[in-house]
Amino acid sequence: MKQNIYTNQKGQTLLFVVVAMTIALSIGINTSVKTLTSLSRTSRTDTASRALAAAEGGIERYLALSPNQLEEAVSGSCPEGDYQHQGGYDNGPACKIEFDDLSDILVSQAFVSVERYTPTFYPFTLESGQVKEVNLYDDNTDTFYSDNQIEICWNSNPDSDIMYISYNSSGIQERGGLEGNDSPGAPYTTEGFTTAGGGHDGYNNCETVGIGTNIYGLRIRSIGGESDVAVFPTGGATLPLQGYEIISIGKLEQDQAVTATRVIRIIKTLPYLPVSFDYALYSQGGVVK
Repeated sequence: MKQNIYTNQKGQTLLFVVVAMTIALSIGINTSVKTLTSLSRTSRTDTASRALAAAEGGIERYLALSPNQLEEAVSGSCPEGDYQHQGGYDNGPACKIEFDDLSDILVSQAFVSVERYTPTFYPFTLESGQVKEVNLYDDNTDTFYSDNQIEICWNSNPDSDIMYISYNSSGIQERGGLEGNDSPGAPYTTEGFTTAGGGHDGYNNCETVGIGTNIYGLRIRSIGGESDVAVFPTGGATLPLQGYEIISIGKLEQDQAVTATRVIRIIKTLPYLPVSFDYALYSQGGVVK
């Protein structure tokens, strides 16, 4: 009788031990899986961040180049220290940059390609009081925008109007203001402004303005509010070079196998004078020192 009791107690103890070990094992496996998942997620995030940093490094390097150097990069000549490599955007030619880190088994690289930015129309955003210059002369081909008119379109955010000037080697050729279909924003007056006509291509206000001939640039200023602006060529003309599109692909490699890729694309516009110079340009009379 006692032997049976002892036997039952041993059996129950063994059962409790098995159940406890099963629960502990389940908890351990679950914790391990969560830990491995977290480590894998952290590793992927870190790898993606480093690939993005490599792409940003390529962008920063090429933003520092002059227009002449960017033009050379378009034609396939990489800056000193970089070299041509197949593996850029759409697997085309690019300038390869390697970021050395001897303490790491991963290799950070950037593949940068440069293209001329010659849009069919030129869209941009202007904050109130700020200016943007549209280039109308291509220095590489020594050619001007071929028409003496151009169309300016914009959306008001909320109530903005446009001022513009065009200039050539003789100075300012045309200067004017365009009033939007919305009511003008206080406190300025739009006396003497031309009321813009209806819009197109998603823009509410559009007006074709005269700019003169052999024009180097058209400076556009938003007043009264922010404006989403677009400049459209007229008379069958085309817009000349407006800047350079820089595409940087950041890659991480381990044992010659790509582990992560990130792409950054930006437009670097041609340089122009800041808005502070426009106070003299927009004045009606002469400038007295």
